[in-house]
Amino acid sequence: MVYPYSHKLCISPLFLSDVVVVVVVVVVVVVVVVVVVVVVVVVVVVVVVVVVVAVVVAVVVVVVVVVVVVVVVVVVVVVVVVVVVVVVVVVVVVAESLSGGQFHSHLRNIFAPQVVRYIDLMESSVAQSIHTGFEKETWKAQG
Repeated sequence: MVYPYSHKLCISPLFLSDVVVVVVVVVVVVVVVVVVVVVVVVVVVVVVVVVVVAVVVAVVVVVVVVVVVVVVVVVVVVVVVVVVVVVVVVVVVVAESLSGGQFHSHLRNIFAPQVVRYIDLMESSVAQSIHTGFEKETWKAQG
């Protein structure tokens, strides 16, 4: 049996509309997938950039804090060394200028008798305490 239009492709209009709908749906799905992929990539890139920036800021803050602490420690050490050197110089200069001078001799003449008297009183007080303590002792054999 021979069909009159068998050598030509016959496509019904209903079939064409179905094909167009399928093509449109496929294009929409592809566009949606591409948009979702682009959005996900953008979100991932933004998150990575935010994390990297946060890490860099944290590292910078830590470095700044460490530098500030080191500078403060160095300044404190330098100040302490300068103060100690100044005090030593002042003590040496004052000791050299006062030793054997008129003021030093005056102080020695005033306080030397009082120091000697104080030492004598302490010696007699300690001797008396020892003597009183020995008098209270009883020397009996135990056992």
